[in-house]
Amino acid sequence: MLRRNLRGIHAFQLNASTLKPTCEELIINLHSGLFVVTRDCLMYHKLAQSARLAKRNPRLHNAVRLGSQGVWNSVEYIFFPLLMLAATPVFLHSLGARQYGQWMLLITLGSLGGWAGMGMGAATIREVAAAHAQGNQHQASEYIRVASFIVLLGTVAIGLLLIAVFMLGGNSLFVQMGDRSELIPIIVGAPFLIASDQIDSVFSGALRGAERFGLAARIEMLSKMIIIGGCLAAAVTSHRLDLLIAVSVALNFVRVAIKSSAVAFLFGINSIFPTWHAKVAASLISFGKWSFIQLIGSAIFSSVDRLMVGSVLGADALANYSICLQLAQQVQSIPAAFGGFLFPYFTKRSMALDDRNQSRLMLASTGALSLLAIVIALPIVIGAHPILGIWVGSTVADDSSTLLRLLALGYCTLALPTAAHYFLYGIGQAKWVALSNLAAGILSLLLNLMLVPWFGVLGAAATRFAYGAVIMLSFSWKLLR
Repeated sequence: MLRRNLRGIHAFQLNASTLKPTCEELIINLHSGLFVVTRDCLMYHKLAQSARLAKRNPRLHNAVRLGSQGVWNSVEYIFFPLLMLAATPVFLHSLGARQYGQWMLLITLGSLGGWAGMGMGAATIREVAAAHAQGNQHQASEYIRVASFIVLLGTVAIGLLLIAVFMLGGNSLFVQMGDRSELIPIIVGAPFLIASDQIDSVFSGALRGAERFGLAARIEMLSKMIIIGGCLAAAVTSHRLDLLIAVSVALNFVRVAIKSSAVAFLFGINSIFPTWHAKVAASLISFGKWSFIQLIGSAIFSSVDRLMVGSVLGADALANYSICLQLAQQVQSIPAAFGGFLFPYFTKRSMALDDRNQSRLMLASTGALSLLAIVIALPIVIGAHPILGIWVGSTVADDSSTLLRLLALGYCTLALPTAAHYFLYGIGQAKWVALSNLAAGILSLLLNLMLVPWFGVLGAAATRFAYGAVIMLSFSWKLLR
């Protein structure tokens, strides 16, 4: 590699007299060549260090590599929630409780976009990981482009469904959230947010499948900073929700453009435009269909409580509930993010490890992620009132500290089977994971319908425990068979 770059500089010097470039061009090209050589030297040094460590202590090398992937995956997943936690007081002050609650309704509708993705995010991770392990970059690129095509079809279908429901009188379900004119920007903006999120999930899946967690995290952090910065500027300067929605949609598509460019460069794809290939689509759908069913259950779980709170209790109650939810979700989100590398890891190595080593790895992962969830939950449960008071003010703290405690404990329950979730996915048990999540989602839906009208936001929070209990019992039964 180094010799090739040095020969390039030498060839440039030999041809200089013939081409007669300007002095400025000589300097620019020489600097460019030296930069490439320096980059390759640093890369060679890093690879040599890794190889020496792998030779001296394979277990330590593997642990360092997996730990690095886990850290990067965590950074990618939690960066946006942490930014939102920091920005929430500004949004709340700039928009007011009513418009903030309406914005949370938009985000809730956007979370239904998992249905539009049809499981292609997880399917892309799995198929790209398998192709990458075989060194088949062309096959990996085909999976990415076909997955993007399937996602676009699903997004169009979900968007048309949302608009049709609203036009046929669905706005009466959210009469407590505002009048028809206030809801129109939300219904129009939701399909575009869904489209950007689901297309992005394919490109993110490609990066994770190739185990480029560091690259994925850096791109995601840059993109989220641009999105939050633009949304804050729109909220502070205009105090208008419709403008905030327009800015959010535009910047989310900027994120897609950045990530797609990185994927095209990494996999050597000349064209990133979606395409159709029946055989590739069949392979993606055969796995993605179970991820899609799981996403239905997860979407019910993550959306129905907020939809019920907004429909029954109104925008102000939804604002307070969403504020507590943002903080409590980190109890599960951070362990899930840290363990995200386990899915492609188990996928690649499920055939190489025997049952004993698989069990040891799964149990060790479960213990580590469960301990992390407990460590995050305890300060929130103990200090709920002062945390809310410092963060968003004493009024919300007085009204919602009990709610925050209950949500934190509920999400701690949900975090316990995280490693088992990735393990079952990795060894090809996507069907079991999907059906378990669907059953838990249906139970959550029924409980929300019963509890929210009677117990308000506390009833919605209590459904977290039921969902987590179903998942834990189901996964435990499958693994112990």
